[in-house]
Amino acid sequence: MITIYKNNKYKLGWSIQALFQIELHKRDLPLLLQLQKYFFGCGSISNNQTKNSVRYAEHNIKDLINIIIPHFINYPLLTQKAADFYFV
Repeated sequence: MITIYKNNKYKLGWSIQALFQIELHKRDLPLLLQLQKYFFGCGSISNNQTKNSVRYAEHNIKDLINIIIPHFINYPLLTQKAADFYFV
């Protein structure tokens, strides 16, 4: 996901952020912990009490470029998400 938002802290007044995230039911926390370990510990896991979910997210551009994106190039997705990946 790419987000663009107004931020007066920057010279042009806008910020752009890349983000990879997976959100699952809280019972699947062990799966997200394994995923984080697989990706060399990068990213963070947060809990959403209102949705009974947990989220693995990475927004560090170096980790996205060097770890996350190469994984999906080497092991392509087999669902509609593949089209989403290559569209970007």
